[in-house]
Amino acid sequence: MAVSNNFTTNNSYIIYYIECITNSQNIANNTSNVTAKVWCKRTNTGYTTYGTGTCYCTINGTQYSASITSNQKITSTAIALFTKTLDIPHNADGTKSLSISARIDHSQFSSSPQIQSTSFTLTTIPRASTISNITPASVEVNGSNGVTVNINRASSSFTHDVKMTIGTVQVYSTTNVATSISVSPIPMSWLNNLPNATSGTVTATVTTKSGNSTIGSTTSTFVVTVPQNVVPSAGTLTVSRVNNDVPEAWKILVQGKSQIRMILSGANGSYGGTIKTQELKCDNFTATTTDATTGVLMNAGTVTTSWIVKDSRNRATQGTAVNHTVWPYQSPYIVTRISQRCLQNGTLDDNGTYVKCTAGVLYSDCNGNNQLQCKVYYKETGTTNWDNGIAFTNGNSVVTGGGNIDPNKSYDIKYEIIDQFYTVQTWDLVSTSFSTVDYRIGGKGIAFGKASESDGFDCGMPANFTDVPTIGINLMTGLPFVEVLKSGNFDCYKLFNGDFWIYGSVAIATSGITAGTQYASSGWYRYFANLSIPIANFGIDGSLINDNCEILTQIYRGNQTNTQVSLGARVLDSNGTIEVGTMKPSGSIEAFNIHISIHGKGEQT
Repeated sequence: MAVSNNFTTNNSYIIYYIECITNSQNIANNTSNVTAKVWCKRTNTGYTTYGTGTCYCTINGTQYSASITSNQKITSTAIALFTKTLDIPHNADGTKSLSISARIDHSQFSSSPQIQSTSFTLTTIPRASTISNITPASVEVNGSNGVTVNINRASSSFTHDVKMTIGTVQVYSTTNVATSISVSPIPMSWLNNLPNATSGTVTATVTTKSGNSTIGSTTSTFVVTVPQNVVPSAGTLTVSRVNNDVPEAWKILVQGKSQIRMILSGANGSYGGTIKTQELKCDNFTATTTDATTGVLMNAGTVTTSWIVKDSRNRATQGTAVNHTVWPYQSPYIVTRISQRCLQNGTLDDNGTYVKCTAGVLYSDCNGNNQLQCKVYYKETGTTNWDNGIAFTNGNSVVTGGGNIDPNKSYDIKYEIIDQFYTVQTWDLVSTSFSTVDYRIGGKGIAFGKASESDGFDCGMPANFTDVPTIGINLMTGLPFVEVLKSGNFDCYKLFNGDFWIYGSVAIATSGITAGTQYASSGWYRYFANLSIPIANFGIDGSLINDNCEILTQIYRGNQTNTQVSLGARVLDSNGTIEVGTMKPSGSIEAFNIHISIHGKGEQT
């Protein structure tokens, strides 16, 4: 109950006031049942005022009225001239300030001023519940952890609808909740709504209900995190050989021949994540596609294939690395060959009509798959037809010729080795039988150290000249030399047609040798050194020293502690720099001497 101050009338002894009584409140409807009364009385005693009139009362903006009769006598004891009971709606937040005004028109007096008003603060009606807390505030979704929403409700009759959302997706809902709700365990499927992040915000919305009526709603948030073990699946890497010219039946990888193909399948993101990148690796080869083929495998030994996938959460999974053997391969090589006249039983004889052939070869057996065929052939020098050849084995001598090797003729010997990939040939020469001096029949030919086979001068033994000989005609071409030049250890013979020959012998010191690498696990090692040919002193245009030149090299064997063979030579630049190579069965560097001859074509400056 609340009462206003006293209001005055035009009779100084008569006053009136307003009373506001809250009878009840309807929480669901957010209203108060209120009775408003207008009371009137005299301020002095011993007097009575009566008559007729009207009492007007405006409640919450609406005017109401009540008639005054002469039976309603106004004395010093207050009487109610107006009574009205109403349901007054409250504000949305449950508060209400109720405005009430009143005026009295009476035959004996009237209110002065005519309308006088007051306001009453009604008791606030409890409204929507609040979320007191959510525990924990951050939770890892691992299939066992849960979360609890605690609710502070204004009335024990209230219930609540609770829903939870990640972004715009509803992940949970329930009804008829009292003061708390737990979700335990949190479903792992919630993570499907975080495809690109390792954490996210969940919004909990609590809607307060009174029966079937909705009072209001409130929200709060908590954080869910993606556990570290939620990573993409690596999938399967299928590795296969690209054989190229390696026979499939070998079922191996071969150095310098094979490639590896890698195909990734079955890699997937987890709980909404997607695969963003993949990286396939084979030693130094890397690809970012799901299907990749390496280049040709140039190194023997072990190569390792592996892969890694990364998802939209930037989490990675490494596939299981697998080692693969690459079998060493180098093209076959004839290291040494010796062809000598002999008797039928292989006994060496300068006048023999057979040839004893011995060759040492190197080749790669590729795990026993690469079979090597070795044959040696012969033909008379200057003819074109070779015999059918006979087989030989590495390091073992064979006798060929069938007694048909004429002591008065020279013979070309061809050594040939064939593996799965290459055919390699090298030639040797078997000279005539030895003769200090031999005159050709007819008197037009002479030979030293061998039989004379053609008209002209022939020398089959070492020749020493105390000075550079004057030669008018080139014995090979029949063309006259322009000049013969000498510079250091090199001689240069120049022809009118532009051809030139350079001959020389050079000692290679250990300081100028580049350490070699082992040849196909054979125990033999390569070595390289550079020679400088004085082409400027010979007036030769540097552009003519190129890969079109015929370059022959031969190692001095007499001063070596181990067998050593020449690997040939190549032109490095137009300044006359030549790279020469050698091979020997020792891993240590050893000085060597080398003969070199260069045959070039073209005009000179």
